[in-house]
Amino acid sequence: MSDSGSGGVSGCPRCGQTLERRQLQAVGLEECGACKALLVKQSALMPALEALSAAVLESFDPDAKLLALPDRAGSTACPGCSGAMEKADYCGAKLVFFDRCNRCTLLWIGSEELGAMSLMWARMEKRIARTRAQTEENLSGMNALVDAGHLRRVVENSLARVALPMVLG
Repeated sequence: MSDSGSGGVSGCPRCGQTLERRQLQAVGLEECGACKALLVKQSALMPALEALSAAVLESFDPDAKLLALPDRAGSTACPGCSGAMEKADYCGAKLVFFDRCNRCTLLWIGSEELGAMSLMWARMEKRIARTRAQTEENLSGMNALVDAGHLRRVVENSLARVALPMVLG
């Protein structure tokens, strides 16, 4: 599979239909028109998830419970090398399973699985943004405390310098 297409990839490993080239923004994919599963280079998965999750980020609740998708039974032959693809668990969360060929660095992902992966990606991005905002707020509060503590020490030192001569004098 090249950056924009498969180049020598055979048909759909599930139903045998011809794979069609698709573009998801700048990401080249191969799609089965019948079963809607996608063939993706491993290196293109992250940009594909970013593109798919962008619209979801604003309205998605990062604490929503995501339900596991059923794992498709049977083994899948890699459309690139015809070798057996291994089952993979996206993020080790036991929610989404897909097929992977390490030899060809290809992923075979059902459309429902890709949708669930993009929701997981959106949830992760939203949680990261929330954590960053909380951290910034906490650091700002800490800076205010440090500044207040510093101000208190300056005042105490100033008062001590003024009061000490008066007491000694």
